[in-house]
Amino acid sequence: MNLREYADNLCELAELGLKRTYLPEAGLFCHRESWTSNGSMRLEGVSFRYSAIAVIGLLVAQRNRRLSKWTRPEIDTIQKSLLDARHEVSNLGDRGLLLWALSEGDHPICSTVLDEVREILDAEPNHRMLSRLSALELAFLLTGFVVYLEKGGESRQAEEMCRLAYHALVSLRCVQTSLFFGVSRSDISIQSLRRHVSSFASQIYPIYALSRYYQLTAVPEALQVAQDCASRLVALQTSAGGWCWQYDVRRGSVVETYPLYSVHQDGMAPMALLQMEQYTPGDYTQAIARGMNWLQRDNELGCSMLDQSRLVIWRAIRRRGPSRLNAAILLNSLLATLGISANRNVRTGFTLVREWRPYHPGWILVAWS
Repeated sequence: MNLREYADNLCELAELGLKRTYLPEAGLFCHRESWTSNGSMRLEGVSFRYSAIAVIGLLVAQRNRRLSKWTRPEIDTIQKSLLDARHEVSNLGDRGLLLWALSEGDHPICSTVLDEVREILDAEPNHRMLSRLSALELAFLLTGFVVYLEKGGESRQAEEMCRLAYHALVSLRCVQTSLFFGVSRSDISIQSLRRHVSSFASQIYPIYALSRYYQLTAVPEALQVAQDCASRLVALQTSAGGWCWQYDVRRGSVVETYPLYSVHQDGMAPMALLQMEQYTPGDYTQAIARGMNWLQRDNELGCSMLDQSRLVIWRAIRRRGPSRLNAAILLNSLLATLGISANRNVRTGFTLVREWRPYHPGWILVAWS
């Protein structure tokens, strides 16, 4: 496979996909585009998070002169819609994405959004709120601070918040396995009972955020932690190139392989590994290429995840049937909770998840533009 040529095709598809999933009346992107039984595609919902990620991708592509189907005024309109909607968003990870999206575009209101994040964090003594955030939320927040500072945002408070978010994220790392716990030790929700079961997103976003933090600060620990986690993920990649879904952080093993998501293959993994590869001696090209080959035909269904006729990349391959899927995941999660190696050979068929979400083309543009 010519990786660069294939990536160029993905970027063109990403731009077209974002055109199709944009909702002019909302000024934002939909939550998902799904395939209906009559063969048509239907747009559903509105997503602040996916819209922020889409804007980040469009701005990165524009900066690198790789954007051909979107104009800056169109992107500015989406940024304005995000700003108008931000007061309805309480998730600090999403606030981090907004800061990232605005900073990427040198928006004049970046400092205001930063101050709003600071006010939320200052609401509790010693910024205790950071200790309750998930790995994903901290990664988004940390990247938002980093990009703000990289773009010339001058603020000792921004530097301090960046440093605090970094330490909060690193504290979620399991030293023995180099993987990240998805939620913090102070989380008292029902989800915390499965704290040691963590997703691919809870690994790959921290790798990206820590690589960006290293780029800004040259703190050796940040790069080492990112590299160690990446090495573990590569070691656990399936023989066909799939990036597995859930991991047992304590044991450093896979809990559940499926669903295998296309965005992990062509967007999130390349985005993080290519960013980190700039500063490490490791070569992740083969792992990335295996992941991209999985998209073409080297997967459980032997099909291409790219549907050129609909200009879409299908979302995932999952176990067939919701009852079998839930039983397999529940069994593996229970085994991991009891400290028993998960059964990764649950015998089920597989099926295609026929939908596409706007964050997917956003991350493709960040990774390959």
